[in-house]
Amino acid sequence: GSEKSIALNITNDSTTMPYLAQGWIEDEQGKKISSPLVVVPPLQRLEPQGKSMIRINALPDAASLPQDRETVFYFSVREVPPKSDRPNVMQLALHTKIKLFYR
Repeated sequence: GSEKSIALNITNDSTTMPYLAQGWIEDEQGKKISSPLVVVPPLQRLEPQGKSMIRINALPDAASLPQDRETVFYFSVREVPPKSDRPNVMQLALHTKIKLFYR
């Protein structure tokens, strides 16, 4: 609760393909929220072997969250691959969801 933001490092381990990284925050019901926490940038491109940072910023509305107990949120990040040049190819978009506690 005393921090205004936290930073998370992300990497693209692919040697040939760039990826899009899309991040967002959900409440305990699984609905996307835009306050009191926000992901910056919400969408970014990672070049092959590239590294970047995602920030989770607390907005002024975070002061209205309970200060005597934890509030649970879920941080999600999706890795979206580029469109394939070949026909009949199955592509996977990896989605990671991490439980996030605001104290």
